[in-house]
Amino acid sequence: MKSLEKITKPHILLFWSIPSISMVELYKVKSDKLKLALNEAKSVQIITHGNKILVLKKIGIEAGKFFGLETINGTMKKMLLNINHIKAITIL
Repeated sequence: MKSLEKITKPHILLFWSIPSISMVELYKVKSDKLKLALNEAKSVQIITHGNKILVLKKIGIEAGKFFGLETINGTMKKMLLNINHIKAITIL
């Protein structure tokens, strides 16, 4: 009976760890693109999971979180970016 428990535990552990690895890789890709836009001081077009398109003039980091500057009615507004809600990033 003990040998059966040893065989099933690694399979369950592997099954639970697979989705988290892919999520970490997607987070890294998105944050790398935002860091590239930050270093090159370029504007960015972001498409969210709700298919909302955001055009941000500048990307910055404050307290370890990304933010973007967006022009609304002629004034610049700071917008906090949640990387988990971003579907695609295009550097303009």
